[in-house]
Amino acid sequence: MRRRLWIALSLVLLLAACKAASPAPAAPPAPPPALGTGPLSWDELGQVEAWLQGSGPSHYPDRRIEAELVLAEGRLRFAKQDGPSVPASTLSRRLSSAESGFRRVLADPESSSLQRHRARAGADEAKSLRGQPVARAATGMPIRARSAWGARAAVPALLTAQQGGFRRLTVHHSAPPSSLPANAGDGVYADEIRRIQRYHMEEASPRCGDIGYHFLIDPRGNVYEGRSLSWQGAHAGGSNNVDNIGVCVLGDFRTSLPTPMALKSLEALLEDLRKRHGIPRDSQHIFGHLELKETACPGSALMSWVQRYRSRSPASTVTAQAAKASTTRPSAKQ
Repeated sequence: MRRRLWIALSLVLLLAACKAASPAPAAPPAPPPALGTGPLSWDELGQVEAWLQGSGPSHYPDRRIEAELVLAEGRLRFAKQDGPSVPASTLSRRLSSAESGFRRVLADPESSSLQRHRARAGADEAKSLRGQPVARAATGMPIRARSAWGARAAVPALLTAQQGGFRRLTVHHSAPPSSLPANAGDGVYADEIRRIQRYHMEEASPRCGDIGYHFLIDPRGNVYEGRSLSWQGAHAGGSNNVDNIGVCVLGDFRTSLPTPMALKSLEALLEDLRKRHGIPRDSQHIFGHLELKETACPGSALMSWVQRYRSRSPASTVTAQAAKASTTRPSAKQ
């Protein structure tokens, strides 16, 4: 009897020891990193890639496609940003990886219509960049990529490659057909930018190969990537586009100024672009569109702001009319 009790007790102790030695069940992986609309870092993209290659998709299947899309968009963004500073082979690999990611999203039957739209725009842009000039790093500011507003792919055959640096900046307004709310959602502003691109590519004469502006600013102060700086703009008319960066503020500013957030971003963007490209702040180099062409753009109120902005530097002795006539190269494509 005593022997049986000893054996039973030993078994209990042995089972308890085994149980204590068993490893705790592995914790499920975290969801993919929450990425905002600001600039991405390589570390963040690495985290997304590691999540996709691990067990994350099996635990969060509804997040898989979006993570794949974010990774492809990030690779494309860095390919454009770092293009001039990396070997051609590295740039080619980045574009290939981005394009492959977009194609996977397009082929996935579970992707939403919006995701397919973003993937199609990204794949077309990655493809169009192959063998074409790649933009220098545009600015040090947070810039929303073309995929954020659903850009159509550019048509390189209708574009003129930017030769050398920029020497002028021109401010525009979009003058939408109806009032643009100051506190609308991203979709409203994306619609407005797509409207502009559609007009430039389908209705303008001559027809453009992409949206004409290089940057656009919404009422909340968000800055969007328009036409790549690899390409000459199509925003100021004919030879006025040569070496001229176009910045468009969304809205109609004939009688009132843009929102304080939009003006703050406009000033920061102009300052950043001026410093990067060595553009003086005076009336010879900073323009409102109406100084270069018969137009009401950028509206009387915003034009007054442009005049105040550039008056901080000594007044130029060269008139806007003289600048309008000056050019170094023909502007054959838009």
